[in-house]
Amino acid sequence: MLRQRLQPVAWTGASARAVQQEAFAGAWATETQQRYALGMRLLAVVRLSDLTDETTSPERQRNKIDTYARLHEHEVVGLAEDLDVSGSVSPFDRPKLGPWLARPDDWDGLIVAKYDRLTRSLLDFLVLYKWLTDHGKTLIWIDPPLDFSTPFGKAMANVLITFAELELAVISDRIREAWHALREAGKWPGGTVPFGRIPARAEPNGWRLAPDPEYAPVVAEMVRRYLAGHSFHMLSRWLNAEGIPSSRDAQRRRGGKPARDKGWTPATVQKVLASPSLAGHILSRGEPLRDRDGLIVSIDPLIPPEDYERLQAALQDRANGRRVNASRLLQVAYCALCSSPLHSTTTTNRRHQFRYYICSGARRATCRTWRIPAEYLEDLAARLFLSLVGNQEILERVYIPAADSSAELAAVEEAMQHLEGQYATGSVYRGEHGAARFAAMMTRLEERRDRLAALPSTPARIDYRPTGRTFADRWEEDNEAGRRQLMVNAGFQVRIARTPITPADIATEIRRVGVTGNAEQLRHQANRIRYMTTKTTKPERLAELGTRLAAVEAERQRLRAIRKYDEVVSFALDDNLARRAGLAAAGKPVAIPDLSQAWDQALEPLREVFEADAARAADQLMTPAQ
Repeated sequence: MLRQRLQPVAWTGASARAVQQEAFAGAWATETQQRYALGMRLLAVVRLSDLTDETTSPERQRNKIDTYARLHEHEVVGLAEDLDVSGSVSPFDRPKLGPWLARPDDWDGLIVAKYDRLTRSLLDFLVLYKWLTDHGKTLIWIDPPLDFSTPFGKAMANVLITFAELELAVISDRIREAWHALREAGKWPGGTVPFGRIPARAEPNGWRLAPDPEYAPVVAEMVRRYLAGHSFHMLSRWLNAEGIPSSRDAQRRRGGKPARDKGWTPATVQKVLASPSLAGHILSRGEPLRDRDGLIVSIDPLIPPEDYERLQAALQDRANGRRVNASRLLQVAYCALCSSPLHSTTTTNRRHQFRYYICSGARRATCRTWRIPAEYLEDLAARLFLSLVGNQEILERVYIPAADSSAELAAVEEAMQHLEGQYATGSVYRGEHGAARFAAMMTRLEERRDRLAALPSTPARIDYRPTGRTFADRWEEDNEAGRRQLMVNAGFQVRIARTPITPADIATEIRRVGVTGNAEQLRHQANRIRYMTTKTTKPERLAELGTRLAAVEAERQRLRAIRKYDEVVSFALDDNLARRAGLAAAGKPVAIPDLSQAWDQALEPLREVFEADAARAADQLMTPAQ
């Protein structure tokens, strides 16, 4: 045969292939045979929408392509295998095929086992076909065999792609209809399972999403911690430390597959907390999903409705700019002189960093109080708070669901209002058929409403039961952010102020305690005595120097003990603080009374004395207040 005679000839380059094609033109009956005899460099294209689809498995596609290339003496120079990729995705957007299309010099043509493995979109096929033509490339379909260089091949390709696109549309419509039918029935249509839920058998058939007995308590704990003041970062670190898998990994674990995610991130934590699934809501295109009677479809909630409302309010506060990394005594510590909040600040010298709390008024030079060391004030606030509530028993918040039909009755009333609104706007239920549908739905809702209204009623409620654990136990378990939030929720405040003592009063106190020098002088004396001890070995001399050093250190200690400021501390004006703290620890929102007037009345006498002393000290120092 002619093919056998020409096999020893080595053809290279585009011009050589053109010469070879011309040589074969008279020997082969069709242009397709001419093209296929050129020994082209082919790129194998494999695609699969679902890995479980065995009828067009990747192995079968590859075997068919390899067999064809071997029989026609082509070389397969590459493989673009896109798995779990829909036929509606453009070939240029596929993870594997797209990069190959960006390198057209590396291959001469594309080869696919079947036409629908390339694309199911007529528009995508036409775009790809024009691109191949513009770049001098060819396309081979093995099943059915087609040559796109002939008019007949072009026409048949368009027909086949059109039917493929029609098949995709029919499948999509069928899936969409089944999806809506399942969702309206409160059943799970498949897909990603929200964290804290598992698929469970529904009656009489199908699936539903039920609370996961393993991870639903984790969701409740996530909500509790967030409401207690934990940030998304803190929650993600806690979940990863506990080894709790993410939502996707939990689903993979149920399917016997290995984990892929790197763990929880602040974004995934926020997604779980913002999910309507926590309250048992199902959304469709951003709106609550409704059944055929217009009622909102719901599933079993993971947390009580009250907790979900508080959670969404807290998330909204965060979105509106509420501080996340707040200072430890924000909304807890206030100035006793001007009632301004105390804010945390830091100062740094060459070797150390120091934290302080400073009055907002002092920053504006309208208050004379001094800054207060942060560690001292935080420890003081904790000790005062625990002295009031440390023995308070923590209550457990227990949600007792309704034994009546009030919730269902409210849902029916809402569905009737929604239905009337749609009918009034004329957006749906138009014409005689629409009016009949509206009348039938409204009749069913009215009958259901009347039936529910006649049933006995016992509303849902929240009970608080003792747990046997004290507030001090909870305090030790919580972090700084959680402790601050508990103090804020209980309404605890500490009012503190420091004002300088006059230099004359300090000097009088120094003379009274028998200090002979200032801090710098005493420090130099102590250092000199230590140096002298290194220059002698006589026991008598060392004993003498030791006695002198002890005396100097004692003076330094007495000097440090002399107060340079006056301090006033006030707290716990509210007798119900302990009760509110216990309820706050249980997660119950409590109203915080406004005690600003009571604070002003209690501190007014002290403020007058402190202001006078501070002014006198400032005059003597001849420097601005610290």
